[in-house]
Amino acid sequence: MAFTSFGGTLPLDDNDTLYYHMANDGTDLDRYHQLRILSAVWSAWEYHLWPFRFIHTEDINKADHLTFWAKDDIITFRDGRQVESDFKFLKNPGVLAVQFSAPSGSMILNDNYDYSLDAKGPNSFDLEKVMKHELGHYMGLGHSKAPSEIMGASYDENATLTEDSIIGVQTRQAKRLQIAATNNPAAKRFTKHFVMGVIDKPKRKRSCLQRLGLKR
Repeated sequence: MAFTSFGGTLPLDDNDTLYYHMANDGTDLDRYHQLRILSAVWSAWEYHLWPFRFIHTEDINKADHLTFWAKDDIITFRDGRQVESDFKFLKNPGVLAVQFSAPSGSMILNDNYDYSLDAKGPNSFDLEKVMKHELGHYMGLGHSKAPSEIMGASYDENATLTEDSIIGVQTRQAKRLQIAATNNPAAKRFTKHFVMGVIDKPKRKRSCLQRLGLKR
């Protein structure tokens, strides 16, 4: 397996639920499509981590994870307020987005690039692939060397969520999945089938970095 580990512990509540929020909007797609993509990406990771639940909330104060868009290193909220981005894209050319580590991490997308639903065009990037990569970091994964893997260090229009990252994220979250199974009898079958097969795999060295991103 080529996956590596990154970050801390997911801030799940007592019901194994995590809430996410999109704090502002990018310029290339309307808010409806941005939220639809963000929800699809969270659901893709949730599918492999059942019984965890990842739920969208419009209440920023309730959210455990925040997604921001930064234009020229400035984050502009819908009410017009502006703050400086914690990550300086202008000093790090070529970075599409960054994800700070759990539990309190946030995703910041570089709005100086063009994003679309299908990435058609020489200078366009598939927003779903970029978001899925960054959330993979939040789930505890570092960069992978596996070919055409969504967790690769550089953007790949053909990248997909492969078995390497699925096993990786289940390994990273194995202990919490076992706890969730004791609180949810319906999850025991899942735990036996998916978790027990990976929990005994050798531990991998955790990255000392506090953030990881995706380069174009």
